[in-house]
Amino acid sequence: MTQSTSYKSGFPGTLRFAVLTVPLLAGILNAHQVRAQVPPAPPQFEVASIKPNRSAEMGGTWRIAPGGRFTGENIPLKFLLTTAYQLKESQISGIPGWADSEKYDILAKGEGSPSQDQMMAMLQGLLADRFKLMYRHVTRELPVYALVVAKNGIKLRESKEGSCVVPGQGDPPLAAGQRPPDFCGTYFARRNQIDGTRITMSQLVVALNSQLDRPLIDKTELSGAWDVHLVWNPDDGPNDDAGPSIYTALQEQLGLRLEATIAAVPVLVIDHIERPSEN
Repeated sequence: MTQSTSYKSGFPGTLRFAVLTVPLLAGILNAHQVRAQVPPAPPQFEVASIKPNRSAEMGGTWRIAPGGRFTGENIPLKFLLTTAYQLKESQISGIPGWADSEKYDILAKGEGSPSQDQMMAMLQGLLADRFKLMYRHVTRELPVYALVVAKNGIKLRESKEGSCVVPGQGDPPLAAGQRPPDFCGTYFARRNQIDGTRITMSQLVVALNSQLDRPLIDKTELSGAWDVHLVWNPDDGPNDDAGPSIYTALQEQLGLRLEATIAAVPVLVIDHIERPSEN
């Protein structure tokens, strides 16, 4: 499993990984405000190094690689928080000002070959251990997008059994020049494109959520597995040749629509967080 991404001005870059939908703070939707707490002990990285990055670079990169390796360069704490908990910035309250202006280089290694879910849990553990994160779970009414089926019905292509390779189940060696197989349950996403192979609707929501300025909730009631190809113009400029906006592309290419609305969503309220000690 390999995932890499870059960010610039808040936009995600390129990522490739076997997607396992990350639970968004399990149980939070049924929770009301509770006392500040130390997060329950999640899986931990075996080793982790965190050092301030004092360069003048604006952007940064991070990568999840096979063997439980996490590397990040010039990463602000705010970005680490939204990534670890798979939340939009509007769903995290109490972030200190330095969490965006101060940036870090991070090298961490987990045991074995952890899944995507386990890597996110270990990032949460890193925040609790090294940044002394304490938080509360609440729900709040916030502006969101609801993903619904468009008026003329879906245009998604349903994935056929046997059309892809299950990761880790006797992957055949590749001959010289042979392209890697299409792995089931994976997607490739960048700023203007999403390609998915046999992914669920919840996985598509995760991919889309990273491209939008509001939290996204699934109201399609669609089950099954889908092969997805979605391309849009991220700048939504006046040049018609640049392509459609993501809102138009969803309707024209997938038969789905984004509805702006208000809904109760999970929010993480930070009660304590501090700069990490170097090691």
